[in-house]
Amino acid sequence: GDDGSRAAAFAEFLRAHLSATETRCADDDCAKAAVTERRLASAPKVFSLVIAHDSDAASHEDIRRALAAVEPEIELGQVYGAPPGAPPQTARLRHINAFALAHYVAFTWDDMSGAWLLRDDTMCRVVGPSFDDVVRKCVDNRYQPGLLFYECDPA
Repeated sequence: GDDGSRAAAFAEFLRAHLSATETRCADDDCAKAAVTERRLASAPKVFSLVIAHDSDAASHEDIRRALAAVEPEIELGQVYGAPPGAPPQTARLRHINAFALAHYVAFTWDDMSGAWLLRDDTMCRVVGPSFDDVVRKCVDNRYQPGLLFYECDPA
């Protein structure tokens, strides 16, 4: 598919789940719903997401599906609704904590090598230059991504 439409779909998914909450008024006689929208005044330095899994031993297919929904870049203005005329606030995926059978690993983007690195307690290996390389490594080894860190471009 088109990367632009996938990125927009990912932003819309996040917007639906992160940017607004519905609450009921405190008065017991009140049935009105109040919607609170969140907007960014400025981009944070780091934006994080958690992926929740139904099992601590997800299948290859479950991991592939979870990562297929992730985009390596997020336009935060599309998620939280930027004020009119605001500059783009792009966040780029830079780190993923993952686990397989109680063994934790980290995938980290390395600017100097232009590649994703895989690290654990005893090693550091180059995975490849593309997020697709990370997806393949996760699926092949059943590494379940749990915590994703995005770094925001300076405004």
